Amino acid sequence: MNSLSSKNTRSIILSVGLLAATIVACRSEIEQTPPTPIVNSITSDERSLKVGVVNHPGQLLASNCFQCHGTNGTGLEHLAGKSANEIVNELREMSAKNPRAEIMNVHAKAYTTDEMKLIGDFFSKQ
Repeated sequence: MNSLSSKNTRSIILSVGLLAATIVACRSEIEQTPPTPIVNSITSDERSLKVGVVNHPGQLLASNCFQCHGTNGTGLEHLAGKSANEIVNELREMSAKNPRAEIMNVHAKAYTTDEMKLIGDFFSKQ
């Protein structure tokens, strides 16, 4: 039994040594290889497709709403076309409620009144 334990120990030590040598070799190779700029590998046509344009100051704030309400406010509950005041009032009501009751209460609680106004204005113009 002692012989088997000794062989296992030697195998483990050898494996750890090989792993360490591999890590050292890879690390030195990575450090010597200069990074390839990603921007240079993207054509101007591809770049224009990947860069988003923010046309409204509330769009970035409203992006938190996009998963459920859609990017243009026509998701699960339509926000598009509602008045900005209506959206702001709903957000204020939700922010005053228990955050554990509904997911929207948590979201609404995170915004200031000015941010709610920007979100409301964004969706009202969709």
